[in-house]
Amino acid sequence: YLGDIMEFTNQNQTVSSGRIWHYKGCRCCSRPLTGQDCSFCGFPMAGSLNDAMLPDEMSRVRQFRSELIRGMTDFSVDVFRFNWNAANSAFDEKGSNSIKIADGADCYEKTVWSEERFAQSPEEKIPPLTLQMHFRNGQTVVPFRVPVQPVRCDDFWRIGIRLNRDLSLSVFLGLESHHAQSEPVMILDEMRKA
Repeated sequence: YLGDIMEFTNQNQTVSSGRIWHYKGCRCCSRPLTGQDCSFCGFPMAGSLNDAMLPDEMSRVRQFRSELIRGMTDFSVDVFRFNWNAANSAFDEKGSNSIKIADGADCYEKTVWSEERFAQSPEEKIPPLTLQMHFRNGQTVVPFRVPVQPVRCDDFWRIGIRLNRDLSLSVFLGLESHHAQSEPVMILDEMRKA
């Protein structure tokens, strides 16, 4: 069984080696197929499979996905730092930098939280935020934005990320025990734009 990342239907076509399996989506990222190779992740699809071919195909899917994930490194958030200027009663920008959260292999199917903590908005009702993030795919830096509606927490915020089985990215803002979650970011789409 190839897991829940894809749908397949058994057409119950009996051949000498068992059933024939027809796939509705990519076996690696579960996206709809428009041709022989997946136009999102590049997985080279074989046509229909019979029961005897499934173990080898599962191994091929795992290897391809693993290589794809290992190539996704340095998932980071771009942050701006501010100091309170009492003389002006305003915040002065101190600069910006990137804070690495994890590599793709570290956060695949598990949430990894930033070690860095971030101050919450002082406003009573926290407006939606858009986090500017990026990762590396080989030598290419892939920027993307993540809208999230923050929640009020009893401590400084942290940012968490999880690379999901369908190769989308979930981003969390808050505490491990109480946080907001973004809509999944389609990382493969962002890679195609870069």
